[in-house]
Amino acid sequence: MKFPTKRLRYLAKVVNGGTPSVDADNWNGAIPWATPVDLGRVNGATLTSTERTLTMKGALNGSAMVPAGSVILSTRAPIGYTAVANMATAFNQGCKALVPAASADGRFLRYSIEATTAALVALGRGSTFLEVNSRDLAAHRVPTAPIETQREIAHYLDHETAEIDAFIADLLHSRVLTIERTRSFASFQIERGAASATSESILSHVIDVNAGQIDPLVDHYADLPLIAPNHIESRTGRLLYLESARDQGAISGKYKVRAGQVLYSKIRPALMKATIAPCDSLCAADMYAMDARPVWLSNDYLLEYLLSDRFEQYAVTMSDRVAMPKLNRDALGRAPIRIPSADIQARAVLAIKISRRAQFDAIADIDAAIALAKERRAALITAAVTGQIDVTTKQKPAVDRIQTAIQEGR
Repeated sequence: MKFPTKRLRYLAKVVNGGTPSVDADNWNGAIPWATPVDLGRVNGATLTSTERTLTMKGALNGSAMVPAGSVILSTRAPIGYTAVANMATAFNQGCKALVPAASADGRFLRYSIEATTAALVALGRGSTFLEVNSRDLAAHRVPTAPIETQREIAHYLDHETAEIDAFIADLLHSRVLTIERTRSFASFQIERGAASATSESILSHVIDVNAGQIDPLVDHYADLPLIAPNHIESRTGRLLYLESARDQGAISGKYKVRAGQVLYSKIRPALMKATIAPCDSLCAADMYAMDARPVWLSNDYLLEYLLSDRFEQYAVTMSDRVAMPKLNRDALGRAPIRIPSADIQARAVLAIKISRRAQFDAIADIDAAIALAKERRAALITAAVTGQIDVTTKQKPAVDRIQTAIQEGR
């Protein structure tokens, strides 16, 4: 049996959100105030708390409030995060709420939206950022069923997706542990090298840092790849992807960097993002581009030093001392460093690279398992809310099915 679809306007009331003025009387009350960031943290689940809260005055004068059981979804930056509110909740203009009609169950409604997210994203309009307006959201079609069937499906999916989500959480925990083990090993190598050094120096004595910005009128720079903190995996030194500066818009304020230079993010909370430029590139203004002076140390060793526990402790301490948390250039230059011999540096870097290669291989396997689990989760939701499967049929637990699929390489 395949369930019919209906426009959301027939299943729920669409409510727009807003942001009250900065008046202190509007804020820090008892009413949760959801934003896309809050929804992103609990996407596909229940919203129980938010970063900021409103007073009743703030909710009534500058925002909107919906009852418990309503579905709140992000309709811009990005489109598609969803959660069911477990209490009366206000929300900002980056979200809209669906207050279910008597013929709709809020949890089923959320699963139906999740199953049709791609179509919802396609409704986005705008030049600066894509946004789904209220009219288009109300016209969006989602599967529906008799109310008792909706509740039965929602109950089934709550149980099944909770198991899958727990499985994914375990995989993510394993991923974190894998990174931390390798990072601990790398920090140990840096500490052992430091112990062998006969004297201490500071970074400004052994590195050179780029200073000049490029001329934004020179068009060919826009064809170079851009490296920014969001392109780098934290704590691993891995460059996740590259994209051209042209795709990122204006190139003003960027730096020209050479292949092999060490790049380091200077803004918190991205202090532990550093990598080596794989090719001539542009560097975001919130990063340092630097070269080690070969007579003292190698760029490879410099990178590992910047990723070590020793340097992180220094960087965090120094960045706390300025108004905008960042490691300024003077503080970078004063960072203490004990420099071992070139031979010890080379052995440490080799040991770290071998360890990190094993880490990257393990992470690739974990990421593949996570992707498969998410794919199966999405397929399960779609099949259930569209009536492709009968949820009353006793089935093998979701995690068992996923683990079997992973083992079979499917």
